[in-house]
Amino acid sequence: MNRLYPTREQACKIFETVIQKRNATQYPFKPEWEAEFRKHCHAVAAIAEKIAAFCPDLDMEKAYVLGLLHDCGRCIDEFAEHRFHANVGFEWMKALGYDDVARICITHSFYDKDFDINTFTQPRKDLLQCQAYLKNVTYNDYDLLLQLADVLNDKGTTCTIEYRFASLARRYNNPNLLIHVKHLCRIKSYFEQICGRDIYNLIGVSLNESQISGSGHGRETLACGNS
Repeated sequence: MNRLYPTREQACKIFETVIQKRNATQYPFKPEWEAEFRKHCHAVAAIAEKIAAFCPDLDMEKAYVLGLLHDCGRCIDEFAEHRFHANVGFEWMKALGYDDVARICITHSFYDKDFDINTFTQPRKDLLQCQAYLKNVTYNDYDLLLQLADVLNDKGTTCTIEYRFASLARRYNNPNLLIHVKHLCRIKSYFEQICGRDIYNLIGVSLNESQISGSGHGRETLACGNS
């Protein structure tokens, strides 16, 4: 049976290609954006690998690779080119035969696979393709792991779920993003039960006031609670 994801070494080369492809377009990364993108993707990979180390049914290298490449669709400027990075990454990884990575490109973006298309701002054509793909998908532990790992890092800073969604809500001027906090907290609790340890302690998150409250959003609304 063919392996549906690259080795760690191959993934690192593909990741550099993501940067190269983007910087060869009309809309290259600004230096600070590239630095944040690099930090975020490498951090998500490391977080996924750390959690997978304590999950008997997960492979550490696969978790790392999926984390590193989850945002490979950002090889284009999705806003300027009117695409959704989830679809761009999916198409690219499918073409390479890395179906497991292609899947993560989409599943990490949708916490509810039966999502309401009208609550998203991405191009409708891309969202319809995601919707059609997800109809035939049952989320597995890799899908949940990468959803969690992605929200435990914000632009290179390892953080709480509350902090990440507060940051995203401000960045995209979309307070509706905050409705996802409780769902991600449930995923966190799920992996804590498997791992037998607190996820924030495992990945080294410091629970200061700004991390707990999301820097300016109410603790009462956002707080996960610690297990």
